[in-house]
Amino acid sequence: MLPLAVMGVIAASWCYRRDRSRRGAIVMWAGWLALYAVVFSMAKGTFHSYYTSVMTPALAALVGIGAAALVTLIRRDRRWLALLGAGAFATVALQLGLAGRHPGFYGWVRLPMIGLGLVALGVLIFGIMARRGRVVLGALAWAMAASLVLPAAWALSETANPVLNATLPQAGARTGTAGSTFGSASWNGDAALAAYLVGQRSGQRWDLVVGNAQTGSGLIAYQDLSVLAIGGFMGTDRSTTVSDFADLVAAGEVRFVLVSSSGFAGGGRGFSGGAGGASGGVASSILSAVQQTCPAVTSVSTTSGTIYDCAGQAEAIRAAA
Repeated sequence: MLPLAVMGVIAASWCYRRDRSRRGAIVMWAGWLALYAVVFSMAKGTFHSYYTSVMTPALAALVGIGAAALVTLIRRDRRWLALLGAGAFATVALQLGLAGRHPGFYGWVRLPMIGLGLVALGVLIFGIMARRGRVVLGALAWAMAASLVLPAAWALSETANPVLNATLPQAGARTGTAGSTFGSASWNGDAALAAYLVGQRSGQRWDLVVGNAQTGSGLIAYQDLSVLAIGGFMGTDRSTTVSDFADLVAAGEVRFVLVSSSGFAGGGRGFSGGAGGASGGVASSILSAVQQTCPAVTSVSTTSGTIYDCAGQAEAIRAAA
């Protein structure tokens, strides 16, 4: 919808050029959109697709304000239809280009979008030639409908996506960069690992110990395991010590420890560094001590990392610190 938003800025700026309060609103919304457009275009390092949702209020406001301004301007001078045509053409072209990158993802919506666009163009030409204002406005409504077909379909796709994440909204195909960002993949937990841990229960309080909460979230939510995240959300919280962890092992409260294969949340998304995705700190020290002293479990295959059995290794863990 970016081209329509730009069109809206141009139309509204001219239509309300003598209205100070409305000019202020246009500047605010345009500044909002421009700021994020520049920042996101130049951002380096960690970037997640859902960040772009912060642009939505500005886009919606500018398209709505611009559409209202265009109706007023076209009634005064039909040459403003050229701006509308340019905005509509650029929007449809952009949407077709984006949809063309992933033809297998709701690719069928391109045909109705083009069909609605052609109908709108035909009705618009007829309305202009016949000098019928209501027909022209009807054509504009059809043009707006055509521009909303693809966004609506992509937004609807979220309801059928296995990752129903209300806090990290993301519409569209989850491939390439969009498919590797935080909140894009379903972390249901490793069913094979969960089955193994349930079979090994022998009175310990925690089925599994992990470096950070994201690594264990799927196992907790979907596999109903008791998981101890020793480093908090990111793996950097100073919530315990190596000695205290050794006491838990000695007391029989913990036995199995998962050291993630890569990065944050066990999947390598977003944050990385240190053992098991902990970015330094006590959690990394504990997991490093576990790797040095506890034997790895080879009887269960997991894509989440390596499982270590720390039963009877309390003093060895304490000494490794």
